[in-house]
Amino acid sequence: MNKSYGLNIVKWIALIFISIFILSQLYMAVYNPLTTDTAIYYDAYDGLSTSGLIIRDEAIINSELSGVKSYEVSEGGRVSKNGVIATVYNNESVADTYLKIDELNRQIDTLTNVQTYNDLNAADLTLINTKISNTLISILSSVQTGNLSQCSEEYDTLLTLMNRKQIVTGEVTDFNSLITKLKTERDSLTASIETSCGEIRSNCSGYFISSVDGYEGLISTDKLRELTYETLLSLTPDTNQSANIVGKVVQDYEWYIAATVPLDDSLDFVEGSTLTLRTQLTSTPELTVNVKHVNKSASGNNAVVVFSCKSMNEELAQTRNMPITIIKKSYTGLRVNSSAIRVVNGIKGVYVYESSQANFVEVKILYSAGNYSICELNTEDADSLRLYDEIIVKGKNLYDGKIIQ
Repeated sequence: MNKSYGLNIVKWIALIFISIFILSQLYMAVYNPLTTDTAIYYDAYDGLSTSGLIIRDEAIINSELSGVKSYEVSEGGRVSKNGVIATVYNNESVADTYLKIDELNRQIDTLTNVQTYNDLNAADLTLINTKISNTLISILSSVQTGNLSQCSEEYDTLLTLMNRKQIVTGEVTDFNSLITKLKTERDSLTASIETSCGEIRSNCSGYFISSVDGYEGLISTDKLRELTYETLLSLTPDTNQSANIVGKVVQDYEWYIAATVPLDDSLDFVEGSTLTLRTQLTSTPELTVNVKHVNKSASGNNAVVVFSCKSMNEELAQTRNMPITIIKKSYTGLRVNSSAIRVVNGIKGVYVYESSQANFVEVKILYSAGNYSICELNTEDADSLRLYDEIIVKGKNLYDGKIIQ
């Protein structure tokens, strides 16, 4: 063998070893046989999805007054017996004038409150800027979710904060001249208003709703104990409504939701107990309710559960039928990928990756939902699964104490 041939062999062998080394490093960099997931705090629930019909004691308000109505009570707002619901005018411009007056009064109140606010924290410019930023974020969130009533309230808060900032930074010393100007404009508009045609008053106290849907009076709230599955399904709204209807007043501050459930599931509900309903309403994603009645069918495989509730807002006031999820039980703990749970020597647990080592940790599973499980968080036991632990979801030949590079 000549010398040059021997050198070529050595070069080829060296090249092969270098190539193997490079490929192995690339393989390790691209393919990581260890996959982890972080244990996070999580709430889960066991729920029953159905639909609910809202039932209220509703008194229809009629009026023969013709003209443009300027409502004095907001949607879902409270009205007293004989309280003014609306003022009627000959033309729409008067109603628009009243809206402008209401807006001017709100601006005057905002500016007056800013000047009389004596909280020492109000002088903290950093705090004010933080509140302005948080309010802006909240407004954007309300716009995205369609919660326009909440957006209006947050806009007023933002205006107050920005006015307060002007005083703190010295841009203005007070708002007296602006308040005077707004009052002059308001008084001028008030003086220009013509006499109304009359007022529409409520003959009872309760929540006012400006629309009717034909379900009013179909079910009396004192007959809910006898409400059957068949009766609930057969309800159809009355489409023959009087042209003189102005709206309605919910006479009792407690109202009801009737929902159909399978007969077997009805056994889980206890009259008098408190539950949570999840809704698709923007303003009220969750409702706290009490189980009023559980009407089990004598024949058939269904039942009616009646819930009572005392919450009220504009969106709820305008809702009659809505999808709901009845939360039968909720669970709070650490969320763990179900693929990470293993059984070692008859014990359920997970491998936690810590300091290049796999440590087996026993877990107590509270709830499972297919791809994840909720495990108990035990803050008193240092050896239990902890918040933000890195849990090994995928790994080969794992055992307690294994060193993983």
